[in-house]
Amino acid sequence: MILALSSWLGKVWASRILEHERAALQRLTDEHRVRFAKLHDKQALLIGELYEKLYEVDYGVRQVDYWISQTLLKPRKDWIAQPCIQLSDHLLDLRRHFEKHQIYFSELLCDRLRSIISSSSEVSDEFFVSLITIDDDKLEEACKTASQIVKSKKALVDQGLEAIRDDFRKLLGVV
Repeated sequence: MILALSSWLGKVWASRILEHERAALQRLTDEHRVRFAKLHDKQALLIGELYEKLYEVDYGVRQVDYWISQTLLKPRKDWIAQPCIQLSDHLLDLRRHFEKHQIYFSELLCDRLRSIISSSSEVSDEFFVSLITIDDDKLEEACKTASQIVKSKKALVDQGLEAIRDDFRKLLGVV
């Protein structure tokens, strides 16, 4: 009888310890899920914002390229000014966002964005100002050079947009 009673008490005691440990493990699992969900949400938000900023750079690059081509057809430096200023602003906005939040992005995406940002020094305010203030007899050659630079930036931006889309797909688990 004592043996049966001690066996029963041992099972009850082990069962209670097991239930307590399961509850603690479940609590930790739930906390982890909540933290992960919040991190996941923030990452998705930041990737979306980054895509928007890079899209604005892409649009700016296309606008500058268009107005450079128009200037080559009919030389008018004033056509280039506003698109160049806007592109420069978009590049600065992209740089700030990326530098502030790069910890949330994949290494591939970070590499692509660093490439865009570091090469954007060629497409700086000074370059645009020189393009706008250049003598009319040198405008055509400067526009051709600018067009080549802008086209190379467009290729980098396209790669960056694709990397952002890939990161977002991975985040959604659709890859």
